[in-house]
Amino acid sequence: MSTARDKQICAICTRPAVKKRMNCVNCKQYVHNSCALKKKCCENQKLLSEAVYDSEEEPEPEQTKDVEEVITKNEATLLKMENRELREQNKILRKRVLYLQDEVDAYQDGKFTNDEKNASFQAHVVAACQSTFISAFGNFSKEWREKLEQLALEMQNIKVSLTEMNAVKTDQYSSYQLNEKVNKEDPSILVVPKKQPAIHRINSNLEKMRDRQRQIMNDVINLAEKDVVQKPSYSTASTKNNKKIQSKGVSAPIINNKVSDPSYKPDQIEEEESFQKIHHKKKKPRKYQYEVGEETSDENSFIGTSRKERKIWLFTSGAKEHVTTDIVSDYVSKKINEDKTDVHVKEIIPYHKKQDNKCFLIGVQPKHLEAVYSKKFWPQGIRYSRFNFKKGEHFLEKK
Repeated sequence: MSTARDKQICAICTRPAVKKRMNCVNCKQYVHNSCALKKKCCENQKLLSEAVYDSEEEPEPEQTKDVEEVITKNEATLLKMENRELREQNKILRKRVLYLQDEVDAYQDGKFTNDEKNASFQAHVVAACQSTFISAFGNFSKEWREKLEQLALEMQNIKVSLTEMNAVKTDQYSSYQLNEKVNKEDPSILVVPKKQPAIHRINSNLEKMRDRQRQIMNDVINLAEKDVVQKPSYSTASTKNNKKIQSKGVSAPIINNKVSDPSYKPDQIEEEESFQKIHHKKKKPRKYQYEVGEETSDENSFIGTSRKERKIWLFTSGAKEHVTTDIVSDYVSKKINEDKTDVHVKEIIPYHKKQDNKCFLIGVQPKHLEAVYSKKFWPQGIRYSRFNFKKGEHFLEKK
């Protein structure tokens, strides 16, 4: 069977059958797995066998159920073929064993001459040695390869560790190498001084700072002792003299020596240094002239808030769709035993409209407070609460 791609073409769809194909035993033509069902001479699917192919391409996607059945049948045929080949090989081996037994028997009976015995014996020995040598050499080479690979990995790890150690050593001892290799004959060579430990450096810096601080404090104390005698008492009256002293180039007095004077007392306050009290004038309120009325009759009263009729306002919800304001007013007036004019009812439209959830604003006189806030007053399923005018003002503006 040729393996050239030019000849490997499907007999039905005329496309190259390089990936997965089948070879018909009857007509000896290549056929795709998907095209095998269309072939008439292979309806029973018993005469197909999968062809050997050499390709690095990816396999085709999964086939349909019919094609899978065809593949399983082909695999069964291949297994049968392999069983046949194994049986034939077993027969050949048995013949070989029988032949060797005959040779051994003939050798023992003395049918062969000495030369023929030696030749046959040498041939068998050479064949056995070759087979054992080849197998032993293969095992030996595998073991040595594994050992060499392990040694190579260990060498790489050792090299990496050595490079890291060298890098650390160079960083630590780079400053000391020049001092150890000083050329005394050539004084022009610059020498790097050795680094002192951190504790010695800190102590030396502290000592320098303390010495400097002592010098500054001594200078300040000496200046203060010299200037105390020359500096007069500081006051507002002596500012003119200070300006004259500064113009001549002498430092102005800083310290007030009143405390050193025996005649000075803290209770005594000079007029020049005392604080002056300031009084702010407040504005007087204006006095308006007006009079207050005393009439109490209903005809001339227009205040409004004092005589306004108050009501109890309730917010109800959960009413059915067919309920209207007239139905609500009739129900409330019958429960209270009053006219419809005393009951105020208004429908409120909420933001989110829901089915069977109408809302109403109901106003009743204050004397019916207990009756309105009882659960038995309202029908089943109706929710009621006090209406908050601050939060529900926008509902009243809607029409």
